[in-house]
Amino acid sequence: MKRAIPLAALGVVLGCGAIGWSTRGLPVQIVVGDGHAVAHMELLGEYPNDVKSVELRRTDTSQIIWRIVAKERMVQLHNIRLSLGPNAADLETRWGQSVTEVPNNASEFVLLPNIPYQLHVCPPSRLRRCASEAFKLRLEKDTQQSVQPDRREDAAPG
Repeated sequence: MKRAIPLAALGVVLGCGAIGWSTRGLPVQIVVGDGHAVAHMELLGEYPNDVKSVELRRTDTSQIIWRIVAKERMVQLHNIRLSLGPNAADLETRWGQSVTEVPNNASEFVLLPNIPYQLHVCPPSRLRRCASEAFKLRLEKDTQQSVQPDRREDAAPG
């Protein structure tokens, strides 16, 4: 009987850990460089993550600049590279196919310097939260920094 209590306690701890892992947001971190930004969403720092949708919007006007959704249940991504000027509207995925919803019938979208943007990434599971990260693209030498001050996690995936 004494052995049953530790095993039950271990089961509770493991169950709570699994629930905690499954309900936390996606790990999204944006690293801004000279005229570009890379949105990292690797799992454990090296494995592609499961993603249902990605949306990029201007935060000053709330205009959606770019939105992709998984063609089926999900796509797998390591990261997304965004640059000043034209960017391809189609997304290169590690696995799965995506559909570009915005811009409609266009092969690219354009990003401008010193404009506040927000990247919103949602997982395929409704148990996990979407993650949002704000950033600005600049042409300066001192922009090699990791940007995380405006990190938000939303309860409703896209």
